[in-house]
Amino acid sequence: MSYVAVEITVRKADSERFEAMASDYQSRLETNSCKFPWQRPGVTNQGAGVQLVTYCWEAVKFAVLGFEEELQNDLIPYSKTWSEENGINPAEEHFRFDANHTPRLIQLTDEDRSISVQDLNEALLAGMLETVINERLEALDGLSWERQEAVLMPLPPTKMFAEKRPGLVFNVPTWFEDPRFIAWLNSRENPVMTWHTPGEEVGEYSDCVVFVDPSLDGDGSDQGAMPDVFWNAVVEMCKQHFSPDFSYSIAVQLTNLQED
Repeated sequence: MSYVAVEITVRKADSERFEAMASDYQSRLETNSCKFPWQRPGVTNQGAGVQLVTYCWEAVKFAVLGFEEELQNDLIPYSKTWSEENGINPAEEHFRFDANHTPRLIQLTDEDRSISVQDLNEALLAGMLETVINERLEALDGLSWERQEAVLMPLPPTKMFAEKRPGLVFNVPTWFEDPRFIAWLNSRENPVMTWHTPGEEVGEYSDCVVFVDPSLDGDGSDQGAMPDVFWNAVVEMCKQHFSPDFSYSIAVQLTNLQED
């Protein structure tokens, strides 16, 4: 029977998801593909702060564990290698994301990692020696875990944008006692920006936020939804602090803090 030793390496950041997936398949692996359960020798470091975990199986039928496709679907980069045993040639399988964050499955043999003397000679005669070597080196460099870690790092924003915007805070605990206001706060048809959980009793964390149009003509986020008596009061309070030539919507936080 064609059983070979198999190793899979993943980033430590993905190890918990990997182990959960491997455990799900373990019972089937032992009976169908794998004679022994997987072993985890420990965490290794590979430059640039990349931490890796390698898992080993001593004897895997045809070097196929059975959940490689699941790893790819779950977007877990991995490197899988197997030895030359029982008529199976050694090879590698790498799942990586390229610089455009496109997933790639790369399968290599020992021949893919080397360039024959004949190919080197032909490249030399054609004046392409440097190009051929650089292409091979670039292809292999794309497999490095340092390169993969750099690709998977969150992209920084192309432009940091921060600007002061107007806002007011009105403490109106009596509003939070009014059934009309509470009905609006609990509305599921017109969701409110709030920390309050609809249907629960209001409290000091039932703050809500509305936005008033800078024209101060009565338009805003909750016009028509919030009862007019309260909305009009919000707009009037904004008129006391802003002029209608302001450029941005005015954020108004309504709080329910009991005054001493």
